[in-house]
Amino acid sequence: NAVTIAGSGDTVKLAPGEYLENVLFNHDSLTLLGDTAGIAIVNGNNTERCFIIDSSQVDIFNISFTNGSVQTWPKNGSGIRYNESIGKVKGCKLYENNSTAEGTGAGGIGISYSNVDIDSCEIYENSAADIGGGISYIWASGEVTNTKISSNIAYGTDLRGGGGVAIWHSNVSL
Repeated sequence: NAVTIAGSGDTVKLAPGEYLENVLFNHDSLTLLGDTAGIAIVNGNNTERCFIIDSSQVDIFNISFTNGSVQTWPKNGSGIRYNESIGKVKGCKLYENNSTAEGTGAGGIGISYSNVDIDSCEIYENSAADIGGGISYIWASGEVTNTKISSNIAYGTDLRGGGGVAIWHSNVSL
């Protein structure tokens, strides 16, 4: 796995194709670059999150994420989870990712205690049992620009809600 052997500051290029992956990132910094046609697809195989980014700086460009799943703690972010991290997500698609356990959030991208900007992405048909079917920012900051967020759902009755986007104790510009 190229991510495992990459050094801090490296760029990992994903060739077109489908990758059955559940990856934990804990590099100082890393850039993941897919092809501009969006044919590099990370498939979580409905077993776990596609990517977990923990205490890192990770920028992601032109990659699709699907079939990520969260069923246990920490319960945020089935496609991509940023925790105590910094990053950019640009030109990506996140679809059909699901957080199903009680109290879970962010089927698409879950951002906690992090600063993450999202630009020129498509986030659709993701679901969460509680908050933020598409995106959740929890104790976080960032900017969401030029991004289409549609057909996401949060099933819970929690007042934080947000089928498309949930922002809780965060500073986010939409």
